[in-house]
Amino acid sequence: MPCLNRRNFLKLSAGAALSGSLLSLKESHAKVTPLDFGVEKKVPVLCRMCAQFCPMIAVVRDSRVIRIESNKNTPHSGICARGRAATAALYNPNRIKQPLIRVGKRGEGKFKPISWDDALKIISDKLINLKNNGEEHLVAFLPRFNSAPGMDKEFFTIYGTPNIVGYGDTCFGNSLIVSYGSIMGGNEDKGVPGGGTGALSPDYENAKYGILIGRNPGGGLVTFPWGIMYGKGRRNGLKVTVIDPRKPSEAGESLTEWLPISPGTDLALLLAIANTILTSGKFNKEYLKKHTNAPMLIDSEGKPVHFENIDDKHIDFLVYDEDDKQFKLSKDASNPSLTGEFEYNGVKVTTALTALINSSKQFTPEWAEKVTSVPANKIKNVAENLINNAPQVFIERGYRSTRYDNSMEEKRVILIINTLLGSIGTKGGMIIQRGVKTGSFIKAPKPEQKPISHYYRKFSEYSLINTKDYRRFFIKSLLEEKPYKCKVAVFWGQNIIGGSTGSEEIIQALEKLETIVAISPYFNETVLYADIILPDAMFLERDEAIRTKFKAPYPTIAVHKKAVEPLFGAKEGYWIVNELAKRVLDSETYNTYFSHYNEKGINAILDKQLSKVEGLSEDELQTFSPDSLFEKGVWTGNIKYGVKAKTKSKKIEIYSTFFLEKHFELKAANEKLASILDPGFKYQPPYWKTEKETLGKDEFIPVTGFNPLSSFTGAQTKDNPILNFLGGMVDWDAIYINKSKGEKIGLKDGDIVEVFNIQKPHLVTKTKIKLVEYVHPDALFSYYGVGAGYYNNLTNFLTNAPKYGFNPNHIGNFTFAVLDGGQLAQDFIVKIRRAK
Repeated sequence: MPCLNRRNFLKLSAGAALSGSLLSLKESHAKVTPLDFGVEKKVPVLCRMCAQFCPMIAVVRDSRVIRIESNKNTPHSGICARGRAATAALYNPNRIKQPLIRVGKRGEGKFKPISWDDALKIISDKLINLKNNGEEHLVAFLPRFNSAPGMDKEFFTIYGTPNIVGYGDTCFGNSLIVSYGSIMGGNEDKGVPGGGTGALSPDYENAKYGILIGRNPGGGLVTFPWGIMYGKGRRNGLKVTVIDPRKPSEAGESLTEWLPISPGTDLALLLAIANTILTSGKFNKEYLKKHTNAPMLIDSEGKPVHFENIDDKHIDFLVYDEDDKQFKLSKDASNPSLTGEFEYNGVKVTTALTALINSSKQFTPEWAEKVTSVPANKIKNVAENLINNAPQVFIERGYRSTRYDNSMEEKRVILIINTLLGSIGTKGGMIIQRGVKTGSFIKAPKPEQKPISHYYRKFSEYSLINTKDYRRFFIKSLLEEKPYKCKVAVFWGQNIIGGSTGSEEIIQALEKLETIVAISPYFNETVLYADIILPDAMFLERDEAIRTKFKAPYPTIAVHKKAVEPLFGAKEGYWIVNELAKRVLDSETYNTYFSHYNEKGINAILDKQLSKVEGLSEDELQTFSPDSLFEKGVWTGNIKYGVKAKTKSKKIEIYSTFFLEKHFELKAANEKLASILDPGFKYQPPYWKTEKETLGKDEFIPVTGFNPLSSFTGAQTKDNPILNFLGGMVDWDAIYINKSKGEKIGLKDGDIVEVFNIQKPHLVTKTKIKLVEYVHPDALFSYYGVGAGYYNNLTNFLTNAPKYGFNPNHIGNFTFAVLDGGQLAQDFIVKIRRAK
């Protein structure tokens, strides 16, 4: 892949209107020009009303943002209601206006103002003291919605802590990442390959038929580009079936496109679809021969019978060539057999696909009907629709990753079915993402100590956890005081109490910390437990580094420019980091890493990033220029179809050799865990089903979803007067249950009820209830990140937010999915009763 560096870019742009070096960016790129006489200025920004960075335009008049528009310089421009309401978040009087120090108990919400100098001194003195005692590793930095990308994580790493704790294990991470890596390969995390939410994008615009499962692209997150792509696809004739306990708007006005399913049983339905495709023989044979390890020969234990190294990183496997009836490496075979049993060197062998077919036979649609409550004939219809429209089909991988104990297997089966139909890398199927990399402003030295996650990775039951996104294992470490006891946590935008399941245990863990620092523009549940609070600038008040990570099917590079100066007493994130670095680091270290920022500000970061741009094709390099990027705010490349697996075999491994290897590693120590990693098909029930096969008349499984008004647990949407007004019109703070089931227990639409976890009956939440036809009888639905929940002291600070409502995280169990360690966000049982 060509690399854009200073030399070849200047060669490319010799005839362009560029003055001076690529690295000499004009000051206007980073600074806001004062506005006079009512002139409107359009400033390109990246939206942070949720975490998706959709490109948009802030329209500024007289130094005030007066409205938000979509940035038209992308193929899929658009913003949702959250983005439109950013001005209400910017000018919200409930923002944190100055540094605060706690004067009451943690969580009580009693603080008093202090100066920036005093606040920074308290934090710096604590960090210096720990460093002097060789205890840098006892500091944890937990960033999200952070406002100093390229400097904040780097500062804490230079300081010496290995614990830069990501939030992905409670969002996109773990089961989604591991399942992708097991089939497609990918960047390795200490030997575990993976790929994130954006690694595959459904080609909505060119698809004929698709299944939405675990995600609602029309009403949820990722407006750019998925929401816009989905809308165009529907207008182009895309047909969908929605498999969900709750009927979202994507299912249309009728019920014909919606299959209500019992929560956590999606895996059973997917296994039945795989069974129908495999036993009918209606899979894409040529695709499987060319792009997968389906023809690989395996022995009676499931092990490949022969491997050969083709270079230092890759191997090839043995197949049976139908043309000349010979055993040979796949690269040498003209027509490898997909199915059959053979004898090789006196050993009986089969193809990997044959093993998959055999393991699928028990999972019939009739079996799945008993597990899921979805009629067998409808499951067969879905499978037939996929077969008849393949390869221009897709099954969504979902967005939020681990909801249930079987989520990892569910995500893996989704990838296998997409592969059987030949959709991965195919126009109208699933597009493999192409990423872009820029230069790094700071390359921090590796700390001496190991992060907490490395300790837990050693345990068999957590052997596939993510070592970068592990905020729940950070909490587990605090509770257990292993492998060491952290003393300081700095939360920059992360709301671990409101946004992670098991808030009760999380609070108990946080109480063990000596110092908690929160940096945020707004109050949230976690901020209320801080000892020191620093008011961060809201995203419209700051410049940021260039961003290249988007959930787009094409390379995307975008800039974020300051629209207005910070309001109240807030400070930009880069200023905060730089001030901490000056106080904490010795002068030599500070000058080594931060002197350029001191001299040039944000331009120091931008210059370094643009000194190297990797991942673009030759034709894309011809269209990219920094001047155009800063003028338009965003540059996009092209969609390129094709299959590129990053496994050791360079094939899509529908029969996962990674899982197989881990299976045999675990088999001697833990047969039950090993069985989960069998590369064949198997069914795991959700955790709640192992506790209680059938729910009682007043029992439900909590499920959540997004809409264009809400996002996560942040006050930028939750306490937004515009969004709260609109949300109130659609009862966004209510819970929704099946009308018939609700009436049978004496409830009426609009009643105030109490909800509690049957394992934690002391945590009782009050909320309004809606009785509707479009929720499965086993499910209790709520919009994520809206309700006040059990820990509702926050409502004293958020006057525009709902005063009641349900947050399942507050009353959920502090449990972990086996192997990948994800949170079981919806895998518990709740009861409902009329409020007293």
